[in-house]
This record gives sequence, C-alpha cells and structure tokens, in this order.
Amino acid sequence: MAQPQAQKQPSWWQRIFTTAPRGQYAVDEKQQNVKEKEFIIMRWNLLFLVFDFIIIPLPLWIDIFCPIFAAIYGLFVGWLGAFLLTVCALRSLQANFLMKRVVDETWEDKIPRNTEEERRLADNLQHLVMMCGYKEPMEVICQSIDSLAAQTAAHRLIVVIGLEEGTPDVAEKAARLKERYARSFKRFHVTKHPKQWAGGREIRGKCSNANYTMRAAVTRLEEYGDLDLSCTTATSCDTDSIFAPRYFENLGYQFLTSPKAKEVVWQAPLYYNHFLNERPFYVRAIGIMRAAYMLGFLIPFNINTMSIFSFSLDLCIKGEFFHAHYQMDDIIYTLTCMQALQKRVEILMIPMPVISGPTSGTSQWEEFSEWFRQSERWTIGACEVFHYFVVKRRRYNCSAALSYGTWFVIYYGFILCSLTLTGLAGFINYALINAKHDTIDRPNDWPAAFG
Repeated sequence: MAQPQAQKQPSWWQRIFTTAPRGQYAVDEKQQNVKEKEFIIMRWNLLFLVFDFIIIPLPLWIDIFCPIFAAIYGLFVGWLGAFLLTVCALRSLQANFLMKRVVDETWEDKIPRNTEEERRLADNLQHLVMMCGYKEPMEVICQSIDSLAAQTAAHRLIVVIGLEEGTPDVAEKAARLKERYARSFKRFHVTKHPKQWAGGREIRGKCSNANYTMRAAVTRLEEYGDLDLSCTTATSCDTDSIFAPRYFENLGYQFLTSPKAKEVVWQAPLYYNHFLNERPFYVRAIGIMRAAYMLGFLIPFNINTMSIFSFSLDLCIKGEFFHAHYQMDDIIYTLTCMQALQKRVEILMIPMPVISGPTSGTSQWEEFSEWFRQSERWTIGACEVFHYFVVKRRRYNCSAALSYGTWFVIYYGFILCSLTLTGLAGFINYALINAKHDTIDRPNDWPAAFG
C-alpha cells in the first residue's frame, strides 16, 4: 500500500521571512496606477532656485538700482532672523526643561481606567515599532533594539525589522535577530523588502521599505486577530536610535488621553549624540542646531516630523501607508496625513529624548564626504517634498495648504537657505560700497600706499 506523501516543509529561508503583505494590503494600487501626464508635469522644486539666484544675493544686485532698498532689506532680514532664532532658543529651552522634569515619571498608572471601555483600551494597548535598515552594522542595529527591549512597556511592543532584499547576508542577519529577540517583546518579526515591490517607479530608500514593512506588519496583526485600531500606535524609527526607557509608556498615556489621538503625530526630540565628542566641529555644530531647530520650529509650528515619530495605526491606514515614489518618509508622511484628514496635522512632542547617530567616518575626508552626502540627500528630499506638496495641492483643504506652504517656505527657504547667506551678502555689499567710496574720496593715496 502506497504511503501518503509527506507535506513539504517550508524552507529555512521561508521560515525566517514569514511576515509579508497579504490580502488587501498586498497590492499598492494607488502607487502602481501611474497616469501618463505624471511624466510631463513641471518639477515645482525648481521654484526654490528663486532663493538661490534672486533672494540670497538680493543685497548685491538690488544696490545697483536702489541702494536705500538694499539697506532696508538687509536690516529687515537681520532683525527678522534675530527674532525667529530668539523664538527658537526660548522654545528649545522650554522643551529641555520639560524633559528634565518628566523624563523619569511613571505614566502607566496615570492611564484612566474608570469605565469598562477605558479598562479595555488600557489592557489591550500595543505599540507597533517599525525599524528599517539596509547596510548598517549588526552592532548598531542590536544597540537600537536593546533600547526597545529595555522599555518599561516592552511587553506591549510589536517590533518589525524591515531589511532590504539587497542587504548583505540578509538571511543570516534576520536569523540572528529572531534568535536573540524572539522573546523580548510581545511579537518580533523581520521582513525582506523586494526591489520595486510597489511598481517600476518605486525609489529605493526608507519610504518604500517602510511602505512594505508596515503593510506586512498590519497583515500579521490581522492574521493574529490583534488588529484593534482603537488601541494601537505605530512608530517609525531608524537603526541608530536609542530610546529613553519610558518613551512608549508616555506615548501610550498620550494616545489614550488625547481627544485627537487619531489625528495627530508625535515627535520625540532627537539628539545626535552618538560619540559626538569624536566628531569634527562642523558635525557637532550641525547636530546641535538640528536638535534646537526641531524643538524651536518643526514641532511647535507643525512643519514636519523627522526620523523617529509615532502615530495611530488608524491614521496610517487611512493615509494608505507611505509613498514609495519618494525617499524622505518623515516629511512626506506629514503631507500624506494632511490628505487623509483634509487639514493641518498637529505635531505633539513626546518629552522623552531619543539619541540618534550623526554623520560619521573613519577619517576627516570620510567625515566630510559623509556630511556632504547627507546634506545633499536632505536638500533633494526637501525639494521633492515641495514638488509633491504643489502637485497634490488640490487634495488639501485650502486654508491647510496655504498655512503649511507658508511655513514650509519660511523654514526651508528663508531660515535654512537664505537667512545666513543673505546677511553675508549684505556684509559683502557694505564692504564693497565702503571700498568704492574710499577709492573715490582718496584717489591720490593709492600710489603712495604702494611706494
């Protein structure tokens, strides 16, 4: 009698990457449906060239036509810049004092449990944590996951590590991670993002990886019967992030007590302090200024999130996850939420500092090259977000679009691009005018000066 054929067991490779988008989350129809006219529209980020060639050198060329206006404009830029930077400094100090006061407070016992519904939400609260990586060293990734395992709310965390298909030794890395952290959280998964999963226009980077990873995580929650949008938050982070021990405890408290929990995004202050004392002066200076600008501008004026941010899973699904055609997942996500809500998205601060890695290299040349590469990436990313904002302008509420566009241009166009350089152009113009006047007033002094 013939023996029944044994069921084929999944391969070792298949057993590692068990989490992938399935069902309704398996196809990103919106991003695969490309219209022909999308290839011929204007690149609106070219409007930022106005700042490069007109606004920044304005004191130099406008002096030819109207010296009085050049002087007034220089004073205006100087005083406006001083005012904005003063506001930034005060808000940064206020945020740092708040963090110092509450960083060690417990939040679990402050979650309301007065009604049956409140007790259900408090008992079933869970946090989906998505960490996307590519070629980062295992020591760096493990250091970040260790900070998650040290959370006071680690038993509520569902951690999903999103690796790229092209990651070197991706299967071995995934196996090591699952073996080390399988019992450290409520659930732990590793995904492998295939190249151009969302279509031919998908751009390699965190945005496309996050889109795939988050869809895979939601699929797994649905299969386990744990997809409860009323008590689930989501967090996007990098592989070089060190969280404060009570980050998710505070996030859970804010999520369950905020009346607009499904319409806001939470941003923790980022401090680029990984071996900061070993970095060159320009890396240290930029790291400090980035932290100050986040606390002084990005969070209080609801401009955009940065690197590590949290949100309700309900809002993520309403916004159709992440846009795989762009590379800056943090800035583009703010606009995605605006489309879903049809209004400005409020950014709330989590008073729990997060340490993030600055640019680094093994030599001064590598330090400078890495710093230049990152600066170039940030510039391209900000410009492409501006293009996305203008192209999708009809999908926003009119007042929300006007308000967001104004603050985006003020921050990225004026504060970051033209504030310092326009002031420098004013000083150069002042020096040239003085030199010209000295030459006209004392023309006979030149031969004597040179013997």
